[in-house]
Amino acid sequence: MPDSTRFTRTQQASLWDFALARYARPGVEAACLTLQDEAGVDVCELLAAAWAKSVRIPVTPLAWQRLSAERRQWQAEMTEPLRSMRRRLKAEAAYDAGIQELRASIKTAELLAERENLQRWQRGIRHSVEAHEPSLENTIENVEKGGFCPLDSLFSRILTARDKDHDARQKRLASACQTLVANLTL
Repeated sequence: MPDSTRFTRTQQASLWDFALARYARPGVEAACLTLQDEAGVDVCELLAAAWAKSVRIPVTPLAWQRLSAERRQWQAEMTEPLRSMRRRLKAEAAYDAGIQELRASIKTAELLAERENLQRWQRGIRHSVEAHEPSLENTIENVEKGGFCPLDSLFSRILTARDKDHDARQKRLASACQTLVANLTL
């Protein structure tokens, strides 16, 4: 039988609402975009990991890898093409009202794709609770004692990836991680 407390937490705390609230905090947007653009971090995965930690739902590396692979495919097929189009039109939109309107529509579609992706993250995590997968045999206490935490794992991968030729880049990534640690998990 699934742990009803864990299930309730995944129901009550909307990942989308969590993401909007955290993303609006000072420095978070810039930190997320730094990690996205310079380290290839999927911001939706980052926010899902922070949400899972905040609602105290531990997952195993295997369960997280499965969810992450599914969600990366969505990002690659839906969100990233929209982001690319929006970015390509930025300069032209500065002087062409029609392109500016088109770019605004693409930005709306990109945001809708990200919202859908976050909703799918939440459903996937909730499904793990409902199915009582082995990932939920972990307790949050085990996570706090050094067990797998997707958010900590993500930051660890970023910070341990050494780029000897780009110390300034590494400092930006470390600073972005510090900003997010301070703002995503409170």
